[in-house]
Amino acid sequence: FYIFADASDKAAGFDLCQLRQNKYMPVSFGGKIFNNHEVNNSTSHKELIAIILALRKLKTNFYGKGGALRHLAQVDPRWEKHKKQLKKCLK
Repeated sequence: FYIFADASDKAAGFDLCQLRQNKYMPVSFGGKIFNNHEVNNSTSHKELIAIILALRKLKTNFYGKGGALRHLAQVDPRWEKHKKQLKKCLK
């Protein structure tokens, strides 16, 4: 899976895509309009908000039955030690 996230002055958005036959196929997407406080953040902070938004909205894709992070933990044991940090981020 690939997450594409972007933010502008007023909103943030994301796409979850899967690579099939050398093409990105959209699986899910979403976004949000920034509130008065978030509008004043720096550009890099807004980009980070877009990534966190994507992870929160798509957490079932990653942690659900057969999710991508469960698969990664089985394939690469290094992911297991970061599991608690990822769960904190997704709350």
